Amino acid sequence: MFDLARRTAQATIPDGPFKGVPFLLKDLQAAFEGVPMTSGSRYLKDFVPNHDSEIVSRYKRAGLIVVGKTNTPELGIQPTTEPQLHGATKNPWDPSRTPGGSSGGSAAAVASRMVPAAHANDGGGSIRIPSVLLRHLLD
Repeated sequence: MFDLARRTAQATIPDGPFKGVPFLLKDLQAAFEGVPMTSGSRYLKDFVPNHDSEIVSRYKRAGLIVVGKTNTPELGIQPTTEPQLHGATKNPWDPSRTPGGSSGGSAAAVASRMVPAAHANDGGGSIRIPSVLLRHLLD
């Protein structure tokens, strides 16, 4: 999404509380018009939504600039971010470990300081499991 993010940054950005902040979008349940949404599934690898989901619309109005998508397990089912489609996400503090949760790609991106914030959602520990990783940033 680099070129799209660059065009967004060069255009008029909404004057929201996060105006101009780079942001990553979890590739699960967050449709971004014209950008593939795979949900970590090989079956959905070619699915491209024709609309923004409400959460994405709100992120855009808040001024966030979505620069890319994060990895997620297939359909968010597993407690580790290791889909066959994109491969395993590694813990940036210890690559022998997983960041855990279906929001592990978001957690790893923030923990590695790739971006200051990233989208996550939690159905069964998807945020709570990676939060252990993010505690390292505060130590």
